[in-house]
Amino acid sequence: MKEKLLITTLPPAYYGGILSMMSAVYDITSNDFKPTLAFASERRFSNNKILNILLKIFKGDSYNEEFRGMNCISVDCGICIHDALNYVDIKGKWSNVLDEYDKFFCVGGSAHSALPLMKNKKEYSIWIATPYLDDRIDRQKKFTILQKTLEFIFLKIAIKQEEKILKNAAHILALSKYTKQKLIEYYNISSDTIKVVPYPIDVDEFVPMYEKRSTNRKQIIFTARYNDPRKNTQMLIRAHQKVLRNISNVKLILIGENPSEDLKELVHKLHISEHVEFINRLNKESLVEYYQSSDVFVLPSNQEGLCISALEGLSCGLPIVSTKCGGPEEFVLKSNGFLTPLDDSDVFSERIIEILSNSNLQNKMSEASRKLIRDKYSKQKISKLFLDVIKESGETEKKIE
Repeated sequence: MKEKLLITTLPPAYYGGILSMMSAVYDITSNDFKPTLAFASERRFSNNKILNILLKIFKGDSYNEEFRGMNCISVDCGICIHDALNYVDIKGKWSNVLDEYDKFFCVGGSAHSALPLMKNKKEYSIWIATPYLDDRIDRQKKFTILQKTLEFIFLKIAIKQEEKILKNAAHILALSKYTKQKLIEYYNISSDTIKVVPYPIDVDEFVPMYEKRSTNRKQIIFTARYNDPRKNTQMLIRAHQKVLRNISNVKLILIGENPSEDLKELVHKLHISEHVEFINRLNKESLVEYYQSSDVFVLPSNQEGLCISALEGLSCGLPIVSTKCGGPEEFVLKSNGFLTPLDDSDVFSERIIEILSNSNLQNKMSEASRKLIRDKYSKQKISKLFLDVIKESGETEKKIE
């Protein structure tokens, strides 16, 4: 009989990269274990805010759900107003859930969903995309006054929680070398205790089909939660205007969500509406088709732990132009693309133009991108790393520092 594996994480409906990470772990472990995702829920019991909080604390429980074919458990959090509070085990709700499982693993942008595991002295391992502080820096710029007040109160608590969670993990898996270095820098964690495990790409699904590229029009693609301030999509739009001054038949495709008013207004102000297309979330098959029909993947971010969508694009044979924003510096090489300074639309546009105006360069970079993913990021190569870590995890209680 398969052992039951609990994967604590963030609510899956709202997080692009984290959704990909948790789905990958769920898929990889399904043959050897019986996996379930567990996350703090924001279920509403009443339209009255105060009553709703009280009902969550005193009446709330855990609920079995299904998301995209994955077994899930949502656990009501009493006051879901900040990450420092979301995974606090009020009334032992998490304890009751954990008692039903044999193995424990955490998938996160940051590490907070492992808080119930640590508090209940379970042995757990973590796959982490980015340190909490790095994830918050750009988001804070768009916080409301209330959000800024909560951040002032709880940020230091959340950082301390993450440090303690990481230092008590049996294994720490970092999404990139950049993430590993940041964890060492922020929390003084020994380098030997952190293993870099990138996102596994299914190279049989994300494949090039160069015949789908249009000969009459060039296409630039960026897939992400592009309203997130960290993504710096406004810089990309400004760069695209400059590209159009040199190459008129280029379209920018932005895939991931409905655009914010700020982005729509900028596109309108720059008079490039007919050259920019916003597309909401797509299923995998449709997304692959957009990659295959594009000419360049672009990544304008201020900070990235890795950028899973960029790896998918590279697997489909796309050259890449990216800012020097952390994780991408591991896979954006001279052979397959260009790295540019942060928030520099002039240089960013110049590098895009360089690729689009030189078919020989584009073809060479396409081949290099595909080879890189096959050699270093394929699902076949990376899956074993997760399974080895989880199988090594014991069921005994861990002493908490």
